[in-house]
Amino acid sequence: MITLKSSREAEMMRRAGKITAAARAVARDMVKPGVTTQQIDEAVYQFIISQGATPSFLNYGGFPA
Repeated sequence: MITLKSSREAEMMRRAGKITAAARAVARDMVKPGVTTQQIDEAVYQFIISQGATPSFLNYGGFPA
């Protein structure tokens, strides 16, 4: 069954997608020798929080980061 989204839900999904794309760009730009995955994780976390969103990847599948 296909569930149709309301205009508000579609806008929320659009905003989440833009935040996700920007967070991935933050991570991409940090990837270089000497930068740890923990530093990238923390920067992405802070970016998402700064956008007024909640990171949903933390503890996903039991992984802490």
